[in-house]
Amino acid sequence: EMYYEHKFLDGSLDVLAGIHDFTLEFAVLNYAYTLINSSFATPSTITQMPYSFYPFTGPGTRAFAKLTDELYLLVGAYDGDTANFTNPRHQTWAISKQGGIYSISELGWIQDDPKYYHTKVALGAWYNSGTIVDYYGEDATGNYGTYLLAEQEVWREHQDDPEQGLGLFAQLGQADNDVNINPWYFGAGVHYQGVVPDRDEDVLAFGYAHAQMSSRYQEYIGTTKQSEKVWEVSYRARVTKSITLTPDVQYVVDPYANPDLSNALVFYLRTEVAL
Repeated sequence: EMYYEHKFLDGSLDVLAGIHDFTLEFAVLNYAYTLINSSFATPSTITQMPYSFYPFTGPGTRAFAKLTDELYLLVGAYDGDTANFTNPRHQTWAISKQGGIYSISELGWIQDDPKYYHTKVALGAWYNSGTIVDYYGEDATGNYGTYLLAEQEVWREHQDDPEQGLGLFAQLGQADNDVNINPWYFGAGVHYQGVVPDRDEDVLAFGYAHAQMSSRYQEYIGTTKQSEKVWEVSYRARVTKSITLTPDVQYVVDPYANPDLSNALVFYLRTEVAL
């Protein structure tokens, strides 16, 4: 990433331009971010093509406008074709008519006053105007999708501490069935900070992700399986002031909806070091 960011009107308007990963700001839920599976960070319907996100970041711009104390609008426009599937290491930062523009917008409502339980609801939509080569090796002109996100704090250990307690989240994503392998996605989970006594910064999280595959994809690979499902549990532990460890377990049912692949049990250990 390499960009310039500037705030106007006492921070009510924030504009960024440069090489930028848009998934760090769009479709984000704080309660889902502890989990490691990428769909909890960004619904899988959004990240099927090589748009401007890791590792295919490209040039673009986004603007954040605070409309009221709770209501915000987030809009962005990015290079619509930063890489290709045959050679993903070869990135092109020249915006072309064929690659088009990837545009995305999000309207959201956030209740962040510590006197009340935290709430966030966001509705988003995206569109790519270019012509791309899809997963079936065919040219596809235009691609689009929508998403709906929500998270809700439901219980606090201490009324004056909004950090410790229980929160829930849910995600719903949709994309063009004719172009994308995964036209529907649903995710949900639970986030609890401070579940262990005297471990106030630790976070226990549980999530379920369901990626529905398109009928075209099922015909293409010859399968009757309709979806991939992932169950995940993680525990983010602050070991020292500088080191945080997150052991994580995921169980993947029907990977890629491919009949040749068995269910998978995956173990992770994420290490964070803050200097």
